[in-house]
Amino acid sequence: MRRIWPIVFSLLIPVAFSGGYLLATDSAWTACVLQVPEGPHGVPSVCADISSTGVATGLGFGIVGVVVWAVAWAVASFMSSRRGAS
Repeated sequence: MRRIWPIVFSLLIPVAFSGGYLLATDSAWTACVLQVPEGPHGVPSVCADISSTGVATGLGFGIVGVVVWAVAWAVASFMSSRRGAS
């Protein structure tokens, strides 16, 4: 049970990075909507581009971060079990 806590807490690193990126995207979108006048269809296109690009990038960072996290812990677990066997 002691080994599970470092694994759980280290997962917070990519999740926090991705969440921070999504919060920054939301802040940029809000600032854009307040500063750029409305277009003919509601939200200005530049603001929609900020939102879609930022969300896609934030989610991409989150997915890549979790994959790297899983590979790193799998390698560490493999090396630890191999060291214990010899």
